[in-house]
Amino acid sequence: DEHNSYEQGLTVQNKKAVLTPAEDQEGRYRITDIEVVETDIEESQSAQETLEPKMAQDTGGKTVEEIYAGVLQSVRNQEAGYEFPNANSNAGNYEYFVCDMNGDGIEELIVGAMCIVDDVFMAHDCRVFSCQKTDTGYELKIIAGDEVAPGIHIAADGDGLYMTYLSRGTGWYSVYRLTIQDDTLISTWEENIKFMLGSSEEQQFSEENKVPQWKDISDTDILG
Repeated sequence: DEHNSYEQGLTVQNKKAVLTPAEDQEGRYRITDIEVVETDIEESQSAQETLEPKMAQDTGGKTVEEIYAGVLQSVRNQEAGYEFPNANSNAGNYEYFVCDMNGDGIEELIVGAMCIVDDVFMAHDCRVFSCQKTDTGYELKIIAGDEVAPGIHIAADGDGLYMTYLSRGTGWYSVYRLTIQDDTLISTWEENIKFMLGSSEEQQFSEENKVPQWKDISDTDILG
């Protein structure tokens, strides 16, 4: 039986019958007492839950920000599947930013492991995470591959990111475009974009294609 009251809350009554052998009938028993045991409903439910097998967690029904928060936590925990292989042992702090890399209206999460390249330049070994819409919310989509970039700019035309590489010998920048194709990171050399360190072309490129605002991985204001 269930009982609900303001003072006691919802309780469950379990009744236990006490049996004793009947004196005049061999092999028979008679009820001599009934004990009532009240159990708090929350305790009863908790006990029941421990007996039931746990269901695997489903990512359906979550928001984009909740999913990306889980990604950042997995990176912090250095979980399997969230490695940054090109940073190797040089990986330092982790930073991230968000932007819509493929124009589908969903911002991607770009996470970078800070490292040193050519013993001089600070760079990010970058991995990209995205989401896909479901009937109940969003699900995580992990983009395959990673790219090490000393300089990253958000492409003004909305098609992915630009990665810039400076030649120490000549002072010329080489520019590559980083895009998502078939859920994989693809880098392509932009032959028509090239400029010298300190030139007006470099300044114009930086003004048109903004440098992302990297956030520390501990910053929980992901989409803000």
